[in-house]
Amino acid sequence: MRSMDPVWGEQCPMSALRWIVMGTGLIADKVTPLLARAPGCRVVGAASRDLGRARAFAERHGLEQAHTYEELVGGAPSSEDRSQKHADAVYCTLPNRQHPEWALRLLEAGFHVLCEKPLCWRRADAEQLFQAAERAGRLLVEGFMYLHHPQIEALATIARDGEGLGVSPVGPIRRIEAFFESDMKAVGREATRYSHVLAGGATLDLGCYPISFVRTVLGRELGEMKISGVVAGPIAGESRGVDERIEVEGDAEGASFRLSFGIDRTGSRAVRLIGEHGTVGTEWPWSPDAERAELTVERAETHPRGAGRETIVIAKGGDKFVNQFGAFAAAVRGGRAARPSAAWSIDQAEAIERVLAGVGVEFGRGL
Repeated sequence: MRSMDPVWGEQCPMSALRWIVMGTGLIADKVTPLLARAPGCRVVGAASRDLGRARAFAERHGLEQAHTYEELVGGAPSSEDRSQKHADAVYCTLPNRQHPEWALRLLEAGFHVLCEKPLCWRRADAEQLFQAAERAGRLLVEGFMYLHHPQIEALATIARDGEGLGVSPVGPIRRIEAFFESDMKAVGREATRYSHVLAGGATLDLGCYPISFVRTVLGRELGEMKISGVVAGPIAGESRGVDERIEVEGDAEGASFRLSFGIDRTGSRAVRLIGEHGTVGTEWPWSPDAERAELTVERAETHPRGAGRETIVIAKGGDKFVNQFGAFAAAVRGGRAARPSAAWSIDQAEAIERVLAGVGVEFGRGL
């Protein structure tokens, strides 16, 4: 449904964007091979709090460099002489609490930065970060990988079709539902996901996806919201708990929406667009298949073609992470606009801030 950017890195290997992976946890292990596959990208090193862990990670993935975090920002490339330095960009996979601080330090050290979501949870912090990126002449992008699969473009096209049925199979959209639930206790991640100190909780870990989905497919900001939820008690050694489950009902300029996300149990991960003449959705919105993604359409009797069911197939959309890294590299080279944009991420931080305030959870300044 969209053409990929020219693979300039393969055409001219010396121009490939050189990456350091910051953080050596599960996400970094999973995604580093995908980063290495992305057009115009080359992974050259890893960084960890502990140099030994960085070296072990680098050896495991066949990388040339290993750094501590402090060494990384102390020896980062400058704008005056990048050709002789060790890397151009950093993929930040640190825990949520560390995203704003380290994104800022990396930018000031001269790196382009792709930071795992959420970049931050306060509008003021987001504005400060993108101002820092502009001052440094570097690219800062928030890592929402699902935005880089054609499935989201297909859903956005359907949602924005207006009053016609020329593109939308369900007519004008009246309501959107988006869910993301996972049992973090079952997978043994309480120490991070239930930690207030590390800025865990349902909204920052999972809820940012449904929030971003509604904003993206409608192309509108969230209006009035009714927010309810459950705040978990503090884990051992901490004095404050995190949001464990949240439900949001609201309006986005004429379309109502319902969001549900939680870290207390395994549940739905679906999205649905409910139109005047039917519904369209998927059970795999956050991790669409690289070879074949499917949207299920349920037509109502009011549809011109009558009631029925059909499938929209999105073939060979590519891996969402590979697409994301390739798009970032192209944006650094000036071949395309960054996605998401700075303005989008600033508004995303504000939406998150409002949701957390609705259940009385506050993580404070990230910077």
